[in-house]
Amino acid sequence: MKFIELTQKEFMDFEQSHPLGMFMQTSYQHDLVEKRQWQSSYVGIIDHDQIVAGALLNSTNIFLGKLFEISGGPVMDFSDGKVVSFFLSELKKYVRANGGILLKIIPNLHSKKFDDEGNILANLNQQAHENLVSAGAVYDNHQPIVSYEFIKDLTGLDEDKLIASYNKDGKYYLNKTREFGIHYRELTYEELPMFKKYTQLTADRIGFKDKELAYYQEAFDAYGEHVKFLVAELNLNDFQEKQQVVMDSLQVDINNLEKDLLEKPNHKKKKKQLKEFQAQYQQHQKRVNEAKDLITQNGESILLAGAMFIIQPQEVTYLFSFTNEMFKKFYGPYGIQHLMMSYAVTHQIPRYNFYGVKGVFDGSDGVLKFKQSFNGYTYKYLGIYTIVAKPFKYQLSSVLKKLLGRTE
Repeated sequence: MKFIELTQKEFMDFEQSHPLGMFMQTSYQHDLVEKRQWQSSYVGIIDHDQIVAGALLNSTNIFLGKLFEISGGPVMDFSDGKVVSFFLSELKKYVRANGGILLKIIPNLHSKKFDDEGNILANLNQQAHENLVSAGAVYDNHQPIVSYEFIKDLTGLDEDKLIASYNKDGKYYLNKTREFGIHYRELTYEELPMFKKYTQLTADRIGFKDKELAYYQEAFDAYGEHVKFLVAELNLNDFQEKQQVVMDSLQVDINNLEKDLLEKPNHKKKKKQLKEFQAQYQQHQKRVNEAKDLITQNGESILLAGAMFIIQPQEVTYLFSFTNEMFKKFYGPYGIQHLMMSYAVTHQIPRYNFYGVKGVFDGSDGVLKFKQSFNGYTYKYLGIYTIVAKPFKYQLSSVLKKLLGRTE
């Protein structure tokens, strides 16, 4: 085995075809982190002229040296102890030779799989953990920023099977979005400030830290066709027309029933049907009246929701999103999620990653409940592993930071 620096093409050819490949281990992420003032390089192992391991290795200056980090990697077979041991040994040398004092590794692996009630269905990747520790990596009790994620397996699904796989709520709300006639489109670069405006409002409402506008803009540039910023919009004139079509159909049914009841006034079934149709008519009339008011207040089109997605051969990842709180009753987020899952199925992408959840299953996590409506499983990340490349300087850095009250 030989440790080498890889070209971008060599690395991407390997990563794109590997089952553990993910967006944080791509040339697109390389371009993004360099825009954000980190340095980035591709390294790997060749064995018998074949790449058997690779990593996008990022670094930034910290107190008295550099921090090196592999997020979502390395891309390799973690069950192969020889490969893990050799790669980590060589990575430590590389980090030390390039001014690093600490290497942080966050593998794209999970340690546990949970059902919707939080019951552990499987313990995963214990051999990977043992191999990492045996190779000199220290397990860090701190978890990654995203410690749990929700994933849906799309293998073997087509459009009909996809919808059938959702739970009762998912099917109901998706059907509602179709009744409303919601439209979906991708945002342009120039529209990203609007996306940021609403993600910030959502972040403030539910208490999480949003990315700055520059991140969305730089991701748009770095990922190109592999990133999508989607929004759901409702044209209120189209919405009224759809309601009117349904009302016209209901009115025909109501007229026929009223005619029948003139001849058979005591027909219980027809009386019941008449009341049901009249209630439905009133509901659609109410929607028409609300739409007229909304046009007066907001114009012909209203923005319901939006989300950012990154597309990989292995999975589609749902990253950041917003819901326009004023119009949440139109269920725009359900339509967006289905649209992207349908995209994944059409393009034979086997996995849909809803990304972060809290890992709390008592019903208090509304984000998890939303994602569960599409049916999948919650996974806990394996965790963070560290390798100290320069022990003396690392210890000195830790002591001085405490004395000076520094945190980086």
